[in-house]
Amino acid sequence: SISSILTYLLIVYRTSNLVIAIHLFCLFFMSFSIATLTQSYLLSVTKGYAKDLAVGVYFTANFIFASIWTSTMGFLLDHFVSFTPVLALMGTLGLASSCILIASRKFSVKSE
Repeated sequence: SISSILTYLLIVYRTSNLVIAIHLFCLFFMSFSIATLTQSYLLSVTKGYAKDLAVGVYFTANFIFASIWTSTMGFLLDHFVSFTPVLALMGTLGLASSCILIASRKFSVKSE
């Protein structure tokens, strides 16, 4: 996805300047709606009363993994004393999740 590529490209900056500010601004607009889109996709593939259960499980899992994610990123920053591995991990996981989402969407469209 575009936001994952923009995350990878943050690695190239060695000093702060106006270009990095514009880059971060673009990254914000490419990734701020990820949680909303994920929830909408989840609701589009569930039926009936399962939607309430799916949203409850989604938010519960989201809060749990957000804590784990923050701790993991903090550990990596402390361990490597650099944002480079953290940004590389974020970009890699973003691309992997995009591939999984695209593949699952194609599979669900073919099976309907």
